[in-house]
Amino acid sequence: MRRGLSAVLCAFLLCGCAAQEVSERVPVSAAALDSHGDGILLTAQTVTISGVDNPPETECRSIEANRIGEGMDKGGARLFWTTAESAVMDELIAERSLTEQLEALTEESSIRASIRPCVARGCAARDILETEDSPDGLAALLDDAVRSGQAVDVPLYQALDDRLTAGVDAVLPVLTVEQRTVRTDGTAVFHGDTLCGYLEEDETALLALLRGDTHQIMLYDGDGTGFSLTGVHTALSVTRDRAEITIRGALTDSSAVQAQRAAVLCRERCDALVSRLQSWNSDALGLGRELSRTQPSVFSASDWESRYPTLPVVTTVQLTRTQGGSPNGEGSSQ
Repeated sequence: MRRGLSAVLCAFLLCGCAAQEVSERVPVSAAALDSHGDGILLTAQTVTISGVDNPPETECRSIEANRIGEGMDKGGARLFWTTAESAVMDELIAERSLTEQLEALTEESSIRASIRPCVARGCAARDILETEDSPDGLAALLDDAVRSGQAVDVPLYQALDDRLTAGVDAVLPVLTVEQRTVRTDGTAVFHGDTLCGYLEEDETALLALLRGDTHQIMLYDGDGTGFSLTGVHTALSVTRDRAEITIRGALTDSSAVQAQRAAVLCRERCDALVSRLQSWNSDALGLGRELSRTQPSVFSASDWESRYPTLPVVTTVQLTRTQGGSPNGEGSSQ
């Protein structure tokens, strides 16, 4: 069980409280936000502890409200929201009021800034919580997906910072229910408060790589040949008229021809991803933020808004071939 939720459950039990006393506070493992008329349906996945020898059980409790804070108040003081590690919102909320909901979560002192907001695709947000009924199942699923590059790592504080910072657009992990199982399903991409579209899992892996969420990736070319890139780091260089993305990494036990193929494949896939983001006018890589950081005197949010979609972006990939852990040549593509 993950540290945040398990620590609270252990504290309840180790303090010597009886089950009846423990029930006075009910830990929340995850929250869901669904659109409901003019308001929201706030669902809390609560954890019930019946004793030291029994595994925790979950239950979903839904509350109609106009806003998150009101829903939490209606839930009563017994609900312990600090343990919640995931907040899932349905597509309508993501499309209509992303910033409003992120700010509402941030304003609640009982919600941790490290909680992970996600988007439910093809189902209600509540369905995600009802299907994944393990107390730490959703958090563990997202952890594993981030480690493998199948999901972007965007805690609440970063999602809101991305949304409110000029020159960067928000992205959120996507969850869905398939054959009665919750799984990650790519990335929701935003421009401002507009949900532009979704990236598939292979595109998400590249996005996570370029954002620095992961430092390894598995790429496959048209004939099914796989290339495992490790130790990958990305550098951005942005001017008002041009952006450069430099990717450096290692390719283990490969020939010079394979390294060259891998470098070309990585560059082509990255170019396609950047082009798609630009077609949505979504600066999910934060190129504008990099320009405002390095050349604040030339950055203008309104100018960047119109300039970014057609900005020339050049990707360079440099791969070091390693044999038995030692460098053994390079492959590159620009």
